[in-house]
Amino acid sequence: MDAFEVAVLQSEAEQNRQAEQAAKQQRQEHDERLKAIEQQRLEEIVPDDAKAVIVAETAINNTPEAITGDYVIVDYSEKALAVFGDTRAIKDRLKAWGGRFNPKLTHEGQKKAGWIFSKSKEQEVKNLLTVK
Repeated sequence: MDAFEVAVLQSEAEQNRQAEQAAKQQRQEHDERLKAIEQQRLEEIVPDDAKAVIVAETAINNTPEAITGDYVIVDYSEKALAVFGDTRAIKDRLKAWGGRFNPKLTHEGQKKAGWIFSKSKEQEVKNLLTVK
């Protein structure tokens, strides 16, 4: 390859780099315009006291009632406790409380499905789940 061909390739590479940068900048500007439009529309449709409404709704929803059922709560390890039983009806609540479902836990020498919680949540879980 001679010097002229190298210069042509370098020129093409530089043009491609500049085109990529221009396209990237256009995408960023487009995203910023969309964010500004979104913010403006939200300000138009959301009432001024919406924060108070959202906070009140959150406070209501974060006050769970105790759930009664055939559940077993056990100390699973130094750092965890487990909940066993038919929890399908309350799985969304258990997840919201910070539980993690594990289908392969061991309880009384057998593999069983259950929910794992941090020990720091022990009192909360025991207060929320009332064992029959």
